[in-house]
Amino acid sequence: MEDYYGAFLSRALDTESLLNGNRTVGSVHMGAISIECLLKSLIVERHNITGWGSNQDGTMHGITNPGHEFIDAIHKLPELRKRIPRNMISYFERLQQPRIHYIDMRYDGVDLDDHSIQEWKEAYIRVRAWLLSQRSSILKGKRA
Repeated sequence: MEDYYGAFLSRALDTESLLNGNRTVGSVHMGAISIECLLKSLIVERHNITGWGSNQDGTMHGITNPGHEFIDAIHKLPELRKRIPRNMISYFERLQQPRIHYIDMRYDGVDLDDHSIQEWKEAYIRVRAWLLSQRSSILKGKRA
Protein backbone atom coordinates (compact mmCIF):
# COMPACT_ATOMS: atom_id res chain seq x y z
CA MET A 1 0.00 0.00 0.00
CA GLU A 2 1.23 3.48 -0.79
CA ASP A 3 2.58 5.74 1.95
CA TYR A 4 -0.12 8.36 1.59
CA TYR A 5 0.80 10.29 4.73
CA GLY A 6 4.45 10.46 3.74
CA ALA A 7 3.39 11.56 0.26
CA PHE A 8 1.16 14.25 1.82
CA LEU A 9 4.08 15.63 3.83
CA SER A 10 6.36 15.64 0.81
CA ARG A 11 3.80 17.14 -1.60
CA ALA A 12 2.94 19.84 0.98
CA LEU A 13 6.61 20.88 0.98
CA ASP A 14 6.59 20.89 -2.82
CA THR A 15 3.48 23.07 -2.76
CA GLU A 16 5.16 25.61 -0.47
CA SER A 17 8.22 25.76 -2.73
CA LEU A 18 6.06 26.28 -5.80
CA LEU A 19 3.99 28.97 -4.06
CA ASN A 20 7.15 30.75 -2.95
CA GLY A 21 8.40 30.62 -6.53
CA ASN A 22 5.13 32.11 -7.81
CA ARG A 23 4.43 28.95 -9.86
CA THR A 24 0.64 29.02 -9.66
CA VAL A 25 -0.26 26.10 -11.92
CA GLY A 26 2.26 23.79 -10.27
CA SER A 27 1.33 24.87 -6.74
CA VAL A 28 -2.40 24.39 -7.39
CA HIS A 29 -1.83 20.97 -8.91
CA MET A 30 0.62 19.82 -6.22
CA GLY A 31 -1.38 21.34 -3.34
CA ALA A 32 -4.52 19.47 -4.33
CA ILE A 33 -2.49 16.27 -4.68
CA SER A 34 -1.23 16.78 -1.13
CA ILE A 35 -4.85 17.07 0.10
CA GLU A 36 -5.76 13.94 -1.89
CA CYS A 37 -2.90 12.08 -0.20
CA LEU A 38 -3.95 13.32 3.25
CA LEU A 39 -7.53 12.16 2.68
CA LYS A 40 -6.38 8.77 1.42
CA SER A 41 -4.06 8.37 4.40
CA LEU A 42 -7.01 8.96 6.73
CA ILE A 43 -9.13 6.39 4.88
CA VAL A 44 -6.38 3.75 4.88
CA GLU A 45 -5.39 4.32 8.51
CA ARG A 46 -8.95 4.67 9.84
CA HIS A 47 -10.14 1.46 8.23
CA ASN A 48 -6.82 -0.35 8.73
CA ILE A 49 -6.68 -1.48 5.12
CA THR A 50 -3.68 -2.74 3.20
CA GLY A 51 -5.26 -2.60 -0.24
CA TRP A 52 -8.22 -0.96 -1.95
CA GLY A 53 -11.17 -3.36 -2.03
CA SER A 54 -9.47 -6.08 -0.01
CA ASN A 55 -6.59 -6.49 2.41
CA GLN A 56 -3.42 -8.41 1.61
CA ASP A 57 -4.82 -11.41 3.47
CA GLY A 58 -7.80 -11.47 1.10
CA THR A 59 -10.30 -9.98 3.55
CA MET A 60 -12.88 -8.11 1.50
CA HIS A 61 -13.78 -4.73 2.98
CA GLY A 62 -15.24 -2.96 -0.05
CA ILE A 63 -13.46 0.36 0.49
CA THR A 64 -12.47 1.52 -2.96
CA ASN A 65 -9.97 4.15 -3.99
CA PRO A 66 -11.77 7.50 -4.29
CA GLY A 67 -9.41 8.51 -7.06
CA HIS A 68 -9.07 12.26 -7.43
CA GLU A 69 -12.48 13.13 -6.00
CA PHE A 70 -12.41 14.81 -2.60
CA ILE A 71 -16.11 14.45 -1.81
CA ASP A 72 -15.96 10.71 -2.59
CA ALA A 73 -13.02 10.44 -0.18
CA ILE A 74 -14.92 12.31 2.55
CA HIS A 75 -17.83 9.87 2.16
CA LYS A 76 -15.49 7.00 3.05
CA LEU A 77 -14.95 8.64 6.45
CA PRO A 78 -18.41 8.91 8.06
CA GLU A 79 -17.02 10.64 11.17
CA LEU A 80 -15.49 13.32 8.98
CA ARG A 81 -18.58 13.66 6.81
CA LYS A 82 -20.76 14.25 9.89
CA ARG A 83 -18.51 17.03 11.20
CA ILE A 84 -17.71 18.90 8.02
CA PRO A 85 -18.78 22.56 8.22
CA ARG A 86 -20.81 23.81 5.26
CA ASN A 87 -18.16 26.36 4.25
CA MET A 88 -15.51 23.62 4.18
CA ILE A 89 -17.29 21.97 1.24
CA SER A 90 -16.78 25.13 -0.82
CA TYR A 91 -13.07 25.08 0.07
CA PHE A 92 -12.79 21.46 -1.06
CA GLU A 93 -14.58 22.38 -4.30
CA ARG A 94 -12.19 25.28 -4.92
CA LEU A 95 -9.20 22.96 -4.44
CA GLN A 96 -10.67 20.32 -6.70
CA GLN A 97 -11.66 22.73 -9.45
CA PRO A 98 -9.62 25.97 -9.26
CA ARG A 99 -10.36 26.65 -12.94
CA ILE A 100 -10.32 23.12 -14.30
CA HIS A 101 -9.96 19.87 -12.36
CA TYR A 102 -6.67 19.92 -10.43
CA ILE A 103 -5.41 16.73 -12.09
CA ASP A 104 -5.85 18.33 -15.51
CA MET A 105 -3.78 21.31 -14.36
CA ARG A 106 -0.67 19.25 -15.14
CA TYR A 107 -1.39 19.87 -18.82
CA ASP A 108 -2.35 23.51 -18.37
CA GLY A 109 -0.01 26.43 -18.97
CA VAL A 110 -2.33 29.27 -17.96
CA ASP A 111 -1.51 30.82 -14.58
CA LEU A 112 -4.27 31.74 -12.17
CA ASP A 113 -4.81 35.46 -11.68
CA ASP A 114 -3.84 37.02 -8.35
CA HIS A 115 -7.39 36.94 -6.95
CA SER A 116 -7.91 33.28 -7.88
CA ILE A 117 -4.58 32.16 -6.41
CA GLN A 118 -5.34 34.03 -3.17
CA GLU A 119 -8.73 32.31 -2.91
CA TRP A 120 -7.07 28.98 -3.68
CA LYS A 121 -4.40 29.54 -1.02
CA GLU A 122 -7.04 30.34 1.58
CA ALA A 123 -8.93 27.14 0.69
CA TYR A 124 -5.72 25.09 0.78
CA ILE A 125 -4.66 26.41 4.18
CA ARG A 126 -8.12 25.95 5.70
CA VAL A 127 -8.70 22.43 4.32
CA ARG A 128 -5.24 21.23 5.30
CA ALA A 129 -5.57 22.65 8.83
CA TRP A 130 -9.09 21.25 9.27
CA LEU A 131 -8.12 17.76 8.08
CA LEU A 132 -5.07 17.70 10.33
CA SER A 133 -7.18 18.84 13.29
CA GLN A 134 -9.60 15.94 12.62
CA ARG A 135 -6.86 13.34 12.24
CA SER A 136 -6.52 12.20 15.87
CA SER A 137 -10.26 11.82 16.45
CA ILE A 138 -10.71 9.91 13.19
CA LEU A 139 -7.84 7.54 13.96
CA LYS A 140 -9.05 7.09 17.54
CA GLY A 141 -12.02 5.10 16.23
CA LYS A 142 -9.73 2.94 14.11
CA ARG A 143 -10.76 -0.65 13.36
CA ALA A 144 -8.66 -3.38 14.90
